[in-house]
Amino acid sequence: DHIEYFGNLECYSKMNPEDRYKKKVVICQVFPDTEAYKTQVLLQGQLIDKLNNIKVETLNDIRKILRSKPDIITIETKTSAFFIVSTDTIISEDKKSMKNFNIHHNYLLD
Repeated sequence: DHIEYFGNLECYSKMNPEDRYKKKVVICQVFPDTEAYKTQVLLQGQLIDKLNNIKVETLNDIRKILRSKPDIITIETKTSAFFIVSTDTIISEDKKSMKNFNIHHNYLLD
């Protein structure tokens, strides 16, 4: 339950209490030294609404889009923040962050 962790999400549960239990993708962390971090467009606690102009509600929705190996990734949040980056940049930054933060798992975009 991210609502208590990210104070900015309370508005979603207070405006429409039934929305509290709908599936949403929350940005939990933006790693330093990435394009997303440098631009300050994507912030912790924001809800991702669309990836490559396709509505997403779960991480599986995002994985499905990313497995198609698009050249460009666009992210739009519920607050209409918009971020665009090349897939090559994302792969490079992700692998660097995974190494720096000692994260071990199969990498989705390889």
